[in-house]
Amino acid sequence: MNEEPIQPRKDKRGRGYILLLFAMALVLIIASESRNNRRPAVSTVAFGTNIENALTQGQRLDKPVMVDVYTDWCTWCKKLDRDVYTRPDVAAALNDFVAVKVNPETDPEARAFAEKMKVEGYPTILFLNAKGEEVHRIGGYVDGSEFIRQTEAAYQRATGKTLPNEPLLPSAGGT
Repeated sequence: MNEEPIQPRKDKRGRGYILLLFAMALVLIIASESRNNRRPAVSTVAFGTNIENALTQGQRLDKPVMVDVYTDWCTWCKKLDRDVYTRPDVAAALNDFVAVKVNPETDPEARAFAEKMKVEGYPTILFLNAKGEEVHRIGGYVDGSEFIRQTEAAYQRATGKTLPNEPLLPSAGGT
């Protein structure tokens, strides 16, 4: 009797199941990351929501005012909230401003302000001196390092001084 050794059966379905499980795991990881990116960021900047109050406070404290004009549907506005305003160095730079965020689509006072200031896109960041006069503007999204550079320039134009709480800029390559 010449018996051949029993060979394990090559089941192609087994490999298919493993690939299917791998693909499903990959889809779940990607979906989880996408959901995490939609979570609202917690800003480290203390924003007001009323322009008139911010201007009054700016005059009283002799501080310039930063106005972030945004909308709820604006992707770049959300990126600014998530990636820039959450940075401690940005928060330090804005400590020397009265900061306010306004949505002209939901607030009639903000709408009138945006029209008066000729805001044409979102986000628009306006820097005003203590008298309420525009001294600088950022039209659109900029990363954190560029935001700090422009904030420093705005403070200089508004006050004639350098930022007292001048933040340390991250090394090259950081945003």
